[in-house]
Amino acid sequence: MTQHFDHDLDVGPTGLAAYLELVRLPNLFTAAADVVMGFLATHAAFEPGDGLRLGLLMGASCSLYAAGVTLNDVFDRKLDAVERPERPIPSGRVPLAVAWVLGFLLLGLGVAAAAAAAGLGASSRPAILAAALAALILLYNAVLKPTLAGPLAMGACRAGNVLLGMSLFESTWLGCHWLAAGAIGLYVVGLSWIARSEARPAGRMPLLAGTVIVLAGLGVLAFLPEQVFRDLSVRQVTDEGWYLLLAILGLHTLVRCLPAVARPEEDRIQLTVRYLILTLVVLDMAACLAFRGVTGALAVLLVFLPALFLSRWIPTT
Repeated sequence: MTQHFDHDLDVGPTGLAAYLELVRLPNLFTAAADVVMGFLATHAAFEPGDGLRLGLLMGASCSLYAAGVTLNDVFDRKLDAVERPERPIPSGRVPLAVAWVLGFLLLGLGVAAAAAAAGLGASSRPAILAAALAALILLYNAVLKPTLAGPLAMGACRAGNVLLGMSLFESTWLGCHWLAAGAIGLYVVGLSWIARSEARPAGRMPLLAGTVIVLAGLGVLAFLPEQVFRDLSVRQVTDEGWYLLLAILGLHTLVRCLPAVARPEEDRIQLTVRYLILTLVVLDMAACLAFRGVTGALAVLLVFLPALFLSRWIPTT
């Protein structure tokens, strides 16, 4: 969401605050929430060293996300100079050369942190996943973003981020793991479709299509508790309570999206995108509830609180 700050040129804060805006600091907590959910979904109990391994995976996720949005602004700098000149790069608050270096440095840090987790966990999956995510991030920003494959790539990145949290699972991923990652990935496909109209509203149909895809992601998530029971023989929530939870979440999402569909104006679309981004943490909480019950959901909630707090001052889109 575009936010204006009090400043002589009305381009926002300078210094460190500009870099926090560049990397979308509140959103980093939504990426970390994916990893926490994925880790708890594949670890019934914490063992010695799990805290460090989880911390490295969270660091890898946050670094890769920050790299993605930084490089997004690098590649979009000419378009942003026209449509969103208040952003850190076109406003001159973050030099272009520094943003290039920062983007690739963050990519490297993300892969390195995942590789360290891989070494501690005696599994190559974290490093492989992080390298694949880094490649997809570059491909998206350099080639895929303006194409129809752009939202699909974003959804794949988010599903891969969930799997990064699951990457130290000692066995092969089960159906419930794939379902959780796929549901969140599908949700992000719809979110990305809506976000394409953020700066240049393109009419109601793309927004309506994005809303339908977002709701489809929630619909896929509805099958998670039953799949968890089939795969793990664990049932953490009742059917009635689960469907009520998703119905409330779906209705609230619909209420948030429909105003932008009815009147596709920039401010309305940006508010919708902001809501959908922060709601990703709620989806992670719901998924963790299905895997690990209330305790797991509360663990993810701890990640939500700083994201909600920081989003009041730092733009999320």
